[in-house]
Amino acid sequence: MPGDPRFSSGKLPRDYTPMSSKTMANGDAFGPIEFTISPESHARHLSFLQASGTPMNRVNRWQRILLPFFEVWPLARVVSRARFGRVNEVVALGASTVIHRMAREGVPITATASLSRLLSRRGLAIGRFVCRAEDEEGRLLTETTDHLLLLHDSDPIAVRQAIEQADGHDDAACAGYQWDENHPLHLTFRHHWNPAEWINNIHVPSYARSVGYRDALAEGAGVMDVVFSTLSPPPTESDLPISVAFNFRLPLYAGLDVRLKSARANKSRHHWVLVSQEASNKSSVLLEAKVLHRGG
Repeated sequence: MPGDPRFSSGKLPRDYTPMSSKTMANGDAFGPIEFTISPESHARHLSFLQASGTPMNRVNRWQRILLPFFEVWPLARVVSRARFGRVNEVVALGASTVIHRMAREGVPITATASLSRLLSRRGLAIGRFVCRAEDEEGRLLTETTDHLLLLHDSDPIAVRQAIEQADGHDDAACAGYQWDENHPLHLTFRHHWNPAEWINNIHVPSYARSVGYRDALAEGAGVMDVVFSTLSPPPTESDLPISVAFNFRLPLYAGLDVRLKSARANKSRHHWVLVSQEASNKSSVLLEAKVLHRGG
């Protein structure tokens, strides 16, 4: 379907349409849209990686090669331009992607999205979206499935209960792993989230606290790029395709100092865990990622 002319280009208006069961239905398609990541934008993203604690020698490996999650992530770009404007009242719960080709700065990317399914679980409304990104020759770059918590449709009490219950998790997921890498990282923002422009956005502290979070959440796709870039060199053609699945177990609060641990299960699989070291004598798993290299 064609994009909403209000959101076709330039700065998005302050007003937005909430993503909910009243504004979309199973099977809805969004896009296509076309976008290009400029060298200036890519340089800012590399600076963000460095500010998050990614070692500089690993940041430099990504010169001119776009990171697959934040930089090529289609969902927010497509649904905002196609129908909703600013993407507010949502929380990223996790994502999985298959990387078929690596994108490069300055090269046009065409992206589409569709709503695969609206779910309701214990008062929580969840949207499952499937997205595709292609290069200018129509070759597939990424296929991504995103799960979003739709706060507009969710019961506020159920949201608060889910946050409180999640905060009780411990580091049991780390048991039994032999870690081969361990990096300190700092969760920070890729964008400046001006509360005067981003109404009811989870990256704004006042709104995040109003729904039950302790503070504003970092951008999930940005955190995924930090994890991916810190432990993975840019894949070569022989490595691709690569499957990566992220599961956000606890809130990714901006400002947290955390540790990124890596364990290899075998030659083709890797398991990454983002661990918070907030409390003495106890750590909590914030994020788990599993990676499968399927190339030949």
